[in-house]
Amino acid sequence: MLFDDLYSGYKLKEFEFLNWGVFNKTINRLNLNMQNSLLSGEIGSGKSTIVDAICTLLLPTNKIIYNKAAGAKAKERTLQSYILGEYKKSIDEYGVASVKRLR
Repeated sequence: MLFDDLYSGYKLKEFEFLNWGVFNKTINRLNLNMQNSLLSGEIGSGKSTIVDAICTLLLPTNKIIYNKAAGAKAKERTLQSYILGEYKKSIDEYGVASVKRLR
């Protein structure tokens, strides 16, 4: 193995995100120090949302399947839904669907 192969690929020193998905109004920072990291947390805590934010920066938009880390199907989430902070879909008593958004 060549020395260069050992250090190839993306290395994130830190990652900041603001108003992405349900992470609203606060700058969130992950200090990765260019090392491997483990993202863990409770169900619904935003792990897949963070992975989707990183993928948005690193991948072409036509290659991203949002929420894939949580087993979602293609088109379940979109770049627009993350930017608008969509967090709940509901159907009223007349059968009309609506989406609640933070932004």
